[in-house]
Amino acid sequence: MKGRYPIIANCNYESSDDPTIHKIRLAIESGLTLDSELLSAMGRLEVVLGRDADDGSVRAQQACRDAEAMVVSAWTSAARSAIETRREARYVD
Repeated sequence: MKGRYPIIANCNYESSDDPTIHKIRLAIESGLTLDSELLSAMGRLEVVLGRDADDGSVRAQQACRDAEAMVVSAWTSAARSAIETRREARYVD
Protein backbone atom coordinates (compact mmCIF):
# COMPACT_ATOMS: atom_id res chain seq x y z
CA MET A 1 0.00 0.00 0.00
CA LYS A 2 3.04 2.26 -0.16
CA GLY A 3 1.97 5.75 -1.22
CA ARG A 4 -1.75 4.91 -1.40
CA TYR A 5 -3.96 6.24 1.36
CA PRO A 6 -7.63 5.91 0.41
CA ILE A 7 -9.02 6.42 3.92
CA ILE A 8 -6.76 9.36 4.74
CA ALA A 9 -7.69 10.93 1.41
CA ASN A 10 -11.36 10.78 2.38
CA CYS A 11 -11.05 12.15 5.92
CA ASN A 12 -11.17 15.85 5.00
CA TYR A 13 -7.65 16.61 6.18
CA GLU A 14 -7.35 19.18 3.39
CA SER A 15 -10.08 21.29 4.98
CA SER A 16 -9.00 20.90 8.60
CA ASP A 17 -7.62 23.75 10.69
CA ASP A 18 -4.17 22.20 10.23
CA PRO A 19 -3.77 20.68 6.75
CA THR A 20 -0.36 19.17 7.56
CA ILE A 21 -1.47 15.56 7.11
CA HIS A 22 -3.02 16.46 3.76
CA LYS A 23 0.25 18.10 2.63
CA ILE A 24 2.23 15.06 3.73
CA ARG A 25 -0.09 12.68 1.89
CA LEU A 26 0.25 14.71 -1.30
CA ALA A 27 4.04 14.75 -1.00
CA ILE A 28 4.13 10.98 -0.53
CA GLU A 29 1.72 10.34 -3.39
CA SER A 30 3.81 12.62 -5.61
CA GLY A 31 6.92 10.56 -4.87
CA LEU A 32 8.65 13.44 -3.14
CA THR A 33 9.77 11.49 -0.09
CA LEU A 34 11.09 8.10 0.83
CA ASP A 35 11.46 9.03 4.50
CA SER A 36 10.83 5.74 6.28
CA GLU A 37 9.58 7.31 9.50
CA LEU A 38 7.09 9.48 7.62
CA LEU A 39 5.92 6.59 5.44
CA SER A 40 5.55 4.34 8.47
CA ALA A 41 3.56 6.94 10.40
CA MET A 42 1.23 7.52 7.45
CA GLY A 43 0.74 3.79 7.02
CA ARG A 44 -0.05 3.47 10.70
CA LEU A 45 -2.55 6.34 10.48
CA GLU A 46 -4.26 4.62 7.56
CA VAL A 47 -4.63 1.42 9.60
CA VAL A 48 -5.93 3.26 12.68
CA LEU A 49 -8.42 5.29 10.65
CA GLY A 50 -9.66 2.14 8.96
CA ARG A 51 -10.24 0.55 12.33
CA ASP A 52 -11.35 3.52 14.45
CA ALA A 53 -12.46 6.57 12.43
CA ASP A 54 -16.15 5.68 12.56
CA ASP A 55 -16.05 4.58 16.19
CA GLY A 56 -17.16 7.35 18.53
CA SER A 57 -15.62 5.80 21.62
CA VAL A 58 -13.05 7.70 23.63
CA ARG A 59 -10.48 4.95 22.99
CA ALA A 60 -10.98 5.06 19.23
CA GLN A 61 -10.84 8.82 19.00
CA GLN A 62 -7.68 8.89 21.11
CA ALA A 63 -6.10 6.24 18.88
CA CYS A 64 -6.81 8.44 15.84
CA ARG A 65 -5.34 11.52 17.55
CA ASP A 66 -2.25 9.54 18.62
CA ALA A 67 -1.71 8.25 15.07
CA GLU A 68 -2.12 11.77 13.67
CA ALA A 69 0.39 13.06 16.21
CA MET A 70 2.89 10.42 15.06
CA VAL A 71 2.57 11.67 11.48
CA VAL A 72 3.03 15.29 12.52
CA SER A 73 6.07 14.43 14.66
CA ALA A 74 7.64 12.62 11.68
CA TRP A 75 7.21 15.83 9.64
CA THR A 76 10.63 17.02 10.71
CA SER A 77 12.51 19.95 9.24
CA ALA A 78 14.82 17.42 7.54
CA ALA A 79 11.86 15.65 5.92
CA ARG A 80 10.33 18.96 4.80
CA SER A 81 13.66 20.15 3.43
CA ALA A 82 14.23 16.94 1.48
CA ILE A 83 10.74 17.17 0.01
CA GLU A 84 11.26 20.77 -1.02
CA THR A 85 14.62 19.89 -2.61
CA ARG A 86 13.00 17.09 -4.65
CA ARG A 87 10.11 19.36 -5.62
CA GLU A 88 12.51 22.08 -6.85
CA ALA A 89 14.59 19.52 -8.75
CA ARG A 90 11.54 18.63 -10.83
CA TYR A 91 11.46 22.16 -12.21
CA VAL A 92 15.15 22.39 -13.11
CA ASP A 93 16.09 21.54 -16.68
